[in-house]
This record gives sequence, structure tokens and C-alpha cells, in this order.
Amino acid sequence: MFEAFRYIFRRTVKLSMACALVTLAPSASSQAASFVYATNISNDSISQYRVVRGGLAALSPAAVGTGNQQPLGLAVAPDRRNVYVASFDPAGAILQYGVGASGALTFRSTVAAPSGAGPFSLAVSPNGRSVYVTNRFGGSEPVLQYTVQRDGSLLPKSPVAVASSPGPEHVAVSPDSRSVYVTNDGGTVSQFTAAPDGSLTPKSPPTVPTGSGDEFAEPVGLAIAPDGKSVYVANSEAFLSLSGSISQFAVEPGGGLIPKVPASVPASGHPFDLVVTPNGRHVYATNPSPLGTGPGTILQYSAARDEA
Repeated sequence: MFEAFRYIFRRTVKLSMACALVTLAPSASSQAASFVYATNISNDSISQYRVVRGGLAALSPAAVGTGNQQPLGLAVAPDRRNVYVASFDPAGAILQYGVGASGALTFRSTVAAPSGAGPFSLAVSPNGRSVYVTNRFGGSEPVLQYTVQRDGSLLPKSPVAVASSPGPEHVAVSPDSRSVYVTNDGGTVSQFTAAPDGSLTPKSPPTVPTGSGDEFAEPVGLAIAPDGKSVYVANSEAFLSLSGSISQFAVEPGGGLIPKVPASVPASGHPFDLVVTPNGRHVYATNPSPLGTGPGTILQYSAARDEA
């Protein structure tokens, strides 16, 4: 009974919206422009905005339909020419959209996920050569890997699915594109080494515990500091009456994770997703209200040099 309730609660929080910010390089006729994209699972669409004086102005059209695809995770390619979206249902796929000069998205291609897959979150490697996708229904092979071709379309690597811990949540790639990290149900983070062609192999050990100290707090979002030396994980508490935490890791030269001291810091609420500022000195976490019962909040933390 508890497991069923926990799944319903976490699904309600997660299956809502994913955002990404892209800044297009200036042209001879215009200044640099920034755009924000957000997936909307409620109506199978992607909202698109232009950033104007710090606010958001809807583009035309204000949203791009995805068909009956239930869009979830969204990521922007480093060259800012393509946007990739994880389609959770009905059959599972990764959608590719081109970014026009005005910031508007145009559908370009679809690559089907393996049979029975449930694409959830995805990340593009900083070198722009690979896309990694968490697969909620992947069983013992819950991470999918694709090669980015010249036109931005995706080609499944061989193998396309990688063995790891079941129940993957979010995925992140190190700044040097050599390490990939995935949060998992059950309080662990999987860690992989990416070969020059982007293919993944598990590090030793293949998983590390989040060290939250709470068996009911499961890791969801994760973020990597811009210098690649720290990784932060949001642990969301399954019980509404309890609060989660933020786990913090130092990154070894080979990309392996080592818990900092302390291994985690308290969070007032249910942290879900994380971002680190470009200077690496601050960490912010989204804190949605349980079951949408009220407004959410943003949690903020300071990260000291070489420690959280």
C-alpha cells in the first residue's frame, strides 16, 4: 500500500513541466536573444518564450504540439540548434526540434525508444556528441544512449540500453563529457564512464548511496558544478509530513563520487530539481508543494570553495 501511494505522489509531482534556457549568439542585425522552453504533459505541448528584460514573452505560436506523446524531460544541444524531448507515452520516443532564428521550434525527427521503454529525463553531453535518457520501464537496463549525427538527429548506440540500477530518475553529464550520473529509486546514484564515442560503462563502484540517512527519501534531480568538482542531489521525502535533503559529493579525478562532510544537508520540504550558478558558489532547488496543494518555493544554499 505504501509503495503504491509513494508512486502516485511522486508521479503527480514529476509529470508536470521541464524547462530549459537557450541563448542564441548575436547576428549582424540583432542582439543576443534568450529563449525558454517548457514541456506540458497536460496538453502534449512545448511552450516557448523569449526573455524580455528578465520577463517572459510568448513566441508565436506560444506552444508547439507534440501529438499524443506526453513530453517530459527537455534538453538543449550545446550548439543551440536543436532541442530534444523525452516522450513518455504511448510507445516511448525522443523527439528532435530545430531552433529557428526567432527561437521558435520546428519538429525535425523522432527516434523510437526500445520496446516497452518509458523515456523520462535526458541530457546532452557538453561536447554535443551524445544524448543520454533515463528509462523508467527499463528494468535492469534503464539508461539509453544515442549518438548525435551531423543534422542533429539521434542514432542509437550499440547497445542502446545500458545495465544499471532500476528506477532511474534524472541524468547529468560532467563538463568534460567523460562521466555520466543517474539518480535511482532506492537512494543511489549510478556513475558511468563515457568512452570517446560516448558509450557508457559502469565505474567502480557502479553506484554510490546518497547518504541522506532516510530510507524513504529518494534522489531525484542532480546538478554538477561548472568546474566538475562537485555533484549535488535532491532527495525528495516520500512522506508528506517529513522533509528531504540535499546530498553532496566531491568528484575524484576519474569521475567517481565521494561523499562530502556532511554527506547531506537538510532541506525544508521536498526538493525536486537543482541548478548550480555559473560561478559554482550557489545551489538552488525547486520545492513543489505536495500534490499541488499550494505554491511551491525555491530553496537556496551557498557552496564554499571546494566544499558545499
